[in-house]
Amino acid sequence: MTSFTEILYQQMQQSIQELATGTDTFLQRAEQGFKIAEDYLLQLRRLIKAYTFTDEAEEVLFFKTIKPLFHKELLYWSEIIRIEAARPLTDEGKPKQYIKKRLKELQGYIARNHFLYAYYKLGHSHLDKQLYLRSSVYTPLLPVDRSDMDDTFSTVAGNILAKIMAIEEVAAWLTARQDRKDTIQGEGNVTGLVWTGSKAQLIELVYALESFGVFNNGKTNVKEVMSYLQHCFKVDKVANYYGYFQGMRIRKKDRTPFLNGLIEHITRRMDEADEFPRFP
Repeated sequence: MTSFTEILYQQMQQSIQELATGTDTFLQRAEQGFKIAEDYLLQLRRLIKAYTFTDEAEEVLFFKTIKPLFHKELLYWSEIIRIEAARPLTDEGKPKQYIKKRLKELQGYIARNHFLYAYYKLGHSHLDKQLYLRSSVYTPLLPVDRSDMDDTFSTVAGNILAKIMAIEEVAAWLTARQDRKDTIQGEGNVTGLVWTGSKAQLIELVYALESFGVFNNGKTNVKEVMSYLQHCFKVDKVANYYGYFQGMRIRKKDRTPFLNGLIEHITRRMDEADEFPRFP
């Protein structure tokens, strides 16, 4: 079972990553991300419907570790859609207040499920059979709606765990958005760096960073990364970067001259440091 679910999860993550250059807005990407996660969760459900766990340990593994990875992806995009669709577009002070309000709501869910959150974060396993077997009944402090829960594919604790995992990622995403609105400054009165390279070089860098998933656990898009780096490096608006990316794709000789140049320069610096170790 684990080999199949690992492949399925990798395919889901790859499909989500490919959304980066295929949508115009983050809200559109979130909608597509939700649909992808939903499709893969349904595939996982069909697998389990036809599968018999070898023992209780394998069942616990599935509902504690495997299924939450798929389920939290669905819940993450669902929450992002809700937040993005309702966020204010005008009035400079309101967006920041809105983010704080949403973060407070997310923290409230964690607080209401503090036992399971602590159990999860501390890596405990002594209550796994009570929490993650379908035959067991986990009763949180607050009532949980079980009316639409599939008892053959769900446990209450597993569903709550998936929501907690999703909330952690949503909170990280919101915090990053909040930080972007603050003035970029270093220590003391040192201001941010200014980009003096070409816009074409910046586009290469942005696509590479976003593709590698170094921001928000890979849950961002090219537009967001571009906007952030433009703000950080005080670059005028970069237009038609998607068109430039398409031009990069069809280059015959060198599709990423700037990135290759970065590798060449850092490699040369390392070679020089090897020869003159006192001057790195």
